Amino acid sequence: MTYELVQIAHEHGAELGRVTRSECATLDEGSWVRIVPTGPSPDGLESFQLHDQLTGMAYHAERNTDRDEYDGTFTYAVQCRE
Repeated sequence: MTYELVQIAHEHGAELGRVTRSECATLDEGSWVRIVPTGPSPDGLESFQLHDQLTGMAYHAERNTDRDEYDGTFTYAVQCRE
């Protein structure tokens, strides 16, 4: 599994988001994902589970929480399936 960049526009607080850009072959642009925080990772990033609302697939993701994204869009490093 590799990490790919996925950009998500958060809706309804931080629990639901729409994929606006994806380098991950199995997570399509336009998909809706449920965003579940899982805590800090050892490298200082925040860890999440992303649950694709259409396919039911779950992905491990990390994001740098030190950077504020003012438009509600965040970039995640997502562990993608090949």
